[in-house]
Amino acid sequence: MRPAVCWGLPAIGLAAAAIFSSVLLAAPSWVILEGERPEEPSELIRVAKENRQTSQKGIVVLEEQDGKTRTVAGGRILAVIPALPEGEAKIEREEAVRAINLLLEAKNKAPSLEKPLQEQVEKWKELLDKMPNANDPEALARAEDAFARAVSAAIPGAYDPMEAYTPEQPEARISALEKLKKEFPARTAEIQQLLDPWEIELRNLREGRRKFEGRWLSSEEWERERGARESAAQEAFLKTIHPPDISPILIGQGTLLASLAAATVGIFFGISFLFHGILELMRRRAWWKGPAWILGGLLVVGLIGRGTGLALAHPEPLDTGSGGNASVLEELMWETVGQKKPFPRELQLRDMDLNEWCKKRLQPGALSLFEILVVKVEGWKIQFLDGGLILERAGRLLGYTVILRQELILQRNDKGEQIYRMEGSIGKMPLPPAVVFRSWSRWVEDVSRLAEFFSAPKGIRLEKFEKGRGTFSCP
Repeated sequence: MRPAVCWGLPAIGLAAAAIFSSVLLAAPSWVILEGERPEEPSELIRVAKENRQTSQKGIVVLEEQDGKTRTVAGGRILAVIPALPEGEAKIEREEAVRAINLLLEAKNKAPSLEKPLQEQVEKWKELLDKMPNANDPEALARAEDAFARAVSAAIPGAYDPMEAYTPEQPEARISALEKLKKEFPARTAEIQQLLDPWEIELRNLREGRRKFEGRWLSSEEWERERGARESAAQEAFLKTIHPPDISPILIGQGTLLASLAAATVGIFFGISFLFHGILELMRRRAWWKGPAWILGGLLVVGLIGRGTGLALAHPEPLDTGSGGNASVLEELMWETVGQKKPFPRELQLRDMDLNEWCKKRLQPGALSLFEILVVKVEGWKIQFLDGGLILERAGRLLGYTVILRQELILQRNDKGEQIYRMEGSIGKMPLPPAVVFRSWSRWVEDVSRLAEFFSAPKGIRLEKFEKGRGTFSCP
């Protein structure tokens, strides 16, 4: 038996064909066709926007969505139901309600198509829930919530005019919002407002402009502006920060007092020897003993005088060249300390640049109240050699410049650069190894504090020393 509502009467078929023609021209539709024979089930097909009438009365040509055409008798058309809108097509709430009612009626006409028709009902209901309805507060709230969740999923963060985006970011936002237009055709205007800034962003990026603090500039203008701002920020930073103080003592109070005491005792004995020798000559006429005492006294006084002269003498100046540039280290300090950038994997330093920076930036710490008689450090100077370096530290003693110079010679093996020999001197007087090692260790502590200040990793190591240049690497 066929459904009671469609007994195939010619009048009903012609009326349905007329309705079909008017609806089908407006938008894609679902058409329910009655089976050609009573035992055949009804058929649901999707047709395109165009409909062509034939010269035969009551015959309709259906053009399906894939381009195929079918010729059917108008009397077989049981119902014509609008399909879901495509693209940016707008639809009113009343139209959606009408489509749902038509689908529910069609389910009664064609029980065999209940499942696919119910699927269309659910899709229309989902679309209806996204449409605001001022007369139904609950429906309005559901629509607003669905729209808000869809917008949040499409664009996780709101557009920030101050942020510099990559081209991929606005492209992804635009694509997501375009899909949202199809999902919420009734809210196209709102979605377009969200789209506008992203489209402007992408257009400027494709034209080669760059954003600086919310302003679009050409590449040349951007570089000038960034350089000016960065230079100002760097200058302000460098004025407010300074490296840790270095050790202020070149020769400690104990060492200096012990040296002075030894020199005083030596001079005392030397003068005593001289006086005793003169007495031996004048009173006892001891021609061999008197000169021996005098010679011993002269030798003691001479050795002390020679040692003092060598200690206070100035060695040949270090040849580190001229034209050093402290800005090399200033840039490194700005990047690692100011901008928190990682320390470079490989670092090459010229001794002349390092010395210029030390002269400009290094400050010795304050002496304690009990350190009165000491030689205070005034500065460092370094010379890189092939396979080693020379470290020179200058200090002041009673207005006189004292120079402590140490030389480190390295030897390369399978484990890298290793210490081969260390030598040191004050002025031109050589120092014993124990004193050289103790002084060198104090300088290494200062260097370690400076390395931490520059955010250098603990695994930093020396690659090589060559004339005028040192190379370091990080893990």
